[in-house]
Amino acid sequence: MFGTDIAFKQTMKIALTMWQGRIAPVFDVSGRALLVELEDGRTLSERELELPDGTPLDKLAFLAEAGVEELVCGAMSRPAQLAAEGVGIKAHPFVAGELKEVFQAWGDGALLEPRFSMPGCRRGCCRRRRQNNN
Repeated sequence: MFGTDIAFKQTMKIALTMWQGRIAPVFDVSGRALLVELEDGRTLSERELELPDGTPLDKLAFLAEAGVEELVCGAMSRPAQLAAEGVGIKAHPFVAGELKEVFQAWGDGALLEPRFSMPGCRRGCCRRRRQNNN
């Protein structure tokens, strides 16, 4: 029964907060996100989402409802990080850079490279918080 080869397709959704073609600097007040749906490591679709006004919790609930599993964003309050975990979203906060480059770095597992750290976050608490999330 279990001896047959079955090709399982790995699908997932990732959201990257965006502002002027870059990662939005602060998640808690972000207004837009790029939603990327992947299957077996290939991009199936990309679309922009308008995030709801309101609290970071409202934004996270919206993203969870959209099926987002991972979130790449700029600065994020600690309560928002904990809330993301609570709704099943793995957050990658304190990231900066052009959307395309950041998305590629995410796919390569290179988001912790200093060039993707927010200014002022190369050392200290921001970097430790990012490492502890991964």
